[in-house]
Amino acid sequence: MKNRGNIIFLVIIIVATLVVVGGSFTMASFKSKLLPIVFGSGIAVLAIVQLVRETTRKDPPAKVVTDEDEEEMSEEEGAIDWRGFQKSAIWVLAFVGVTYLVSMLVAIPLFVLFYMKHLGTGWRTSIISAAATTAAIYIVFEMVLNVELYRGLVMRF
Repeated sequence: MKNRGNIIFLVIIIVATLVVVGGSFTMASFKSKLLPIVFGSGIAVLAIVQLVRETTRKDPPAKVVTDEDEEEMSEEEGAIDWRGFQKSAIWVLAFVGVTYLVSMLVAIPLFVLFYMKHLGTGWRTSIISAAATTAAIYIVFEMVLNVELYRGLVMRF
């Protein structure tokens, strides 16, 4: 049986992003509606692709569990790994905090650099990826779309 929780979660994400994108079209300023439309549309497309994958995948054949196998199984196998959620939440909160205090253009390379290092990537690859990501975001938003990214509390003074 397919995981109903994943399917329900994906449907909620699709509906929420479509509501945000639809509401963005009513905004008067082009700058105000650009970001929600671009990111909301991207998120909706990715969620639709994942929903299609979830609903069309074939389930593996059921495994027969013997009494011996049942004894070997630990109670922790089906448990949720809350430490993984906590680590992800810390990364997201750190990114938001640095963005709020300093700026997007400082938070993005720091986040990419340290997250890639956390995953075990070498320094050279991490630095190149951080620089390329920051440059791409700066070029697309600041230069091409002429949208000023958030400057942070420190950069305003």
